[in-house]
Amino acid sequence: MNQKLTLKEIVSYALGNTGYVVIYMIFSGYLTMYYTDFAGIDAAAIGTMMLFARIFDGVSDLLVGTVIDHTKTRWGKARPWIVGSVPFLALAEILAFAVPGGLSGSGKLVYATVTYIFLTVVMYTICNLAFITLLPLMTTDAQSRTKAANAGAFIGPISVILVSFTAMTLVGKIGWTGMAAVYALIGFVMILICGLFTKERTNMNANEEQIGDSKIPVKESLSLVSRNKYFILFAFIFILSYVVQGLTQGSGLYFARECMGDVNYFGTLTMLGFLPMFVCAFFLPALVSRFGKWKVVMAGFVLQIIGYAMIGICSSSFLGVAAGLVIKGVGAFPLTTLMYPLLGDVIDYGEYKFGKRVDGMTSSCVSFGTKVGTGLGSALLGWGLSMGGYVGTAAVQTEAAIAAIRNIYSFVPMVVTILGMILYAFANLDKIAPEVQATIQANRSTAAE
Repeated sequence: MNQKLTLKEIVSYALGNTGYVVIYMIFSGYLTMYYTDFAGIDAAAIGTMMLFARIFDGVSDLLVGTVIDHTKTRWGKARPWIVGSVPFLALAEILAFAVPGGLSGSGKLVYATVTYIFLTVVMYTICNLAFITLLPLMTTDAQSRTKAANAGAFIGPISVILVSFTAMTLVGKIGWTGMAAVYALIGFVMILICGLFTKERTNMNANEEQIGDSKIPVKESLSLVSRNKYFILFAFIFILSYVVQGLTQGSGLYFARECMGDVNYFGTLTMLGFLPMFVCAFFLPALVSRFGKWKVVMAGFVLQIIGYAMIGICSSSFLGVAAGLVIKGVGAFPLTTLMYPLLGDVIDYGEYKFGKRVDGMTSSCVSFGTKVGTGLGSALLGWGLSMGGYVGTAAVQTEAAIAAIRNIYSFVPMVVTILGMILYAFANLDKIAPEVQATIQANRSTAAE
């Protein structure tokens, strides 16, 4: 069966990825400042609330992953959930940026908690986990997976840069809620296109009863993923990766305003971090083809560590920070781009090892990593700001608060990245990929006879 993706599918998948990037960036990059500086909620309380919300994420990921695994429609497993949940995801983002001004301090915190859980624990889990599950279901062809992921990684940074340059301008013109509504609508349209114009293949064939997971009991699914050592490794790698994103995206506005002297620098800083990705997008397929995913991602970890160190050491120099961001951006690109193809390898390994394919629950390691990592990063940001004595309503911040912001934006992400690199050293799936694919194809051919 031909599992090469069409150009329409690759573009649709890339747009879907971009839509998630837009929605994710708004709540991960702007929500904390909205809470502290506009809604007037204490930074430590926000950090604790965000971490509290993430406690429920592990349960929601497993539940949603199980539901997706047991979904069986003529449109597939993942696509119905993408199309059905994205309107509510957009609504949830708008509500998160609409804290009623007339509430008391505790009332605002309760509202923020409820809407944040609705956004991240419920709707983002459902919609994003379905999207994460989609690529392995679209094709088992490694080259097609890389092309689709690379297309998304090429378009995604464009949206990030545009958002970073325009979001605060929109806040000044139409307010925080209006800004969130604009980007929620943009994300909604892009994700909807992805759900409508892609196609699932790998579990839509005659072998589904043998290799699919729609009839695997929940208890057995949990057992299968818990015994997949690469699932465990990548779950923690993705958590650490998104801790870094939660820290840097959440603290970027603070860093631009307090360390660089102007909040409008945020767009420039974001652009410097993402522009290298456009160049890398042209070379990544060739590099992966020659060296393999593992070596390319490992080299990226090294560059990220160097970049974060430069940002921290040269925080008072725009050129030093700019150089660090460029190096960090080049280093971050491989893992960011190859995350979903790597997940496909983890799913394939599970089928190779145990003879059964558990797409949805295995894909939950990315969704779990995204939300738990972002939550931990946001919590560390809130606690760090509070420990540094940051006061959102103060006209001028103390030296301790500024130092805390600098460390949160540079040295703390550097340490977390080192931990991620150590774990990734034990996650080399490239060396067994030929054996895995040969065994899977042989088993499927035998099952079809």
